Amino acid sequence: MNNKLIKNTILCISVILFLTAVGCTAYYAAAGILRKTAATETAEAVMADMPPKTAAPVSSASPIDYYIARLNGSNIEISLVHETPGEPPKEKYLYSFDVYRNGIPESDISDLTRGIIFKTREELASFEEDFGS
Repeated sequence: MNNKLIKNTILCISVILFLTAVGCTAYYAAAGILRKTAATETAEAVMADMPPKTAAPVSSASPIDYYIARLNGSNIEISLVHETPGEPPKEKYLYSFDVYRNGIPESDISDLTRGIIFKTREELASFEEDFGS
């Protein structure tokens, strides 16, 4: 009886130590991945305390084009922004579309008022599908 109790105790402690080691390994691996991801990615879509033009990635070698969507009354206005290093960004109005403002959550209204940046035409098209009905 004593021998069986000792074996079960050792087995239980071994399982607990194994699970603790696996949990710690998974935690540190996930924390490392999150830390690396946070260091390389930036909040390009919406910047809370900065004007939208600083949210676009800036390359020192070549000009950059991106789209920006802003809420103006009950319209969302889409503009194309062209940034050349060393020059102020040039914004060109493209078009606007009507939205039902009461159907938009306050957080989205706040983001749209500041401006939401889209790197590609596909991202902009996806956004328009969400808001353009």
